[in-house]
Amino acid sequence: MEGDVAILQVRLTGKQEEINEAIKQFEQNYHIEHQSKEYTRSANPKYERKKDTRVYLSMHLKDK
Repeated sequence: MEGDVAILQVRLTGKQEEINEAIKQFEQNYHIEHQSKEYTRSANPKYERKKDTRVYLSMHLKDK
């Protein structure tokens, strides 16, 4: 895959502290291209009281 950059897209769901820790871990080996805002609400009434946060990341491996 020389010359091509493979983009990895990830959805993280959990408590804000857990998400922050996961992002720190990703940053050791990946360059984060895009990080969405934190989503705490859903239009689906089934998840109305859910306390989890969602974040979307786009990233690729760092050059070694």
